Amino acid sequence: MAGWLLEPVEGDPNSTAVTLLLEVDMQGIPQMALNKALKEQGKQIKPLKGAITRYLKENPEPPLL
Repeated sequence: MAGWLLEPVEGDPNSTAVTLLLEVDMQGIPQMALNKALKEQGKQIKPLKGAITRYLKENPEPPLL
């Protein structure tokens, strides 16, 4: 199970705090492979910046959850 948590940064309307949540069984995975995979995880959100920016322009009000 995994997911991204995006939260506004209080006092900075142009910033977002990003947290990656993971639940994995790392048993048997070599440490070198694990370190590389975890290092690459943070790069996954960057390509979404354009889509997020467009969405926010088209939907200025946050959705009701």
